[in-house]
Amino acid sequence: MKFTPSQLAVLVVVDPDVHEDGRGFFMEASHERTLRWDDEDVAFEWPLPESEHPLLSAKGAAVASLKDADVHA
Repeated sequence: MKFTPSQLAVLVVVDPDVHEDGRGFFMEASHERTLRWDDEDVAFEWPLPESEHPLLSAKGAAVASLKDADVHA
């Protein structure tokens, strides 16, 4: 896996190892985590008008806040 620091101090981008066999490509995603787009603790300023919110997938809409997130060391 490749770990890349981001501009957000609380975020590291993880590029998983992708494997291939006769069935196709696969990767282990059991430890996948996401960051809530509007997390108040992160306070990232998105270039959106205040009245506009992005269209989120069901997965994106169900993301916990950073303070409630699972932590893996």
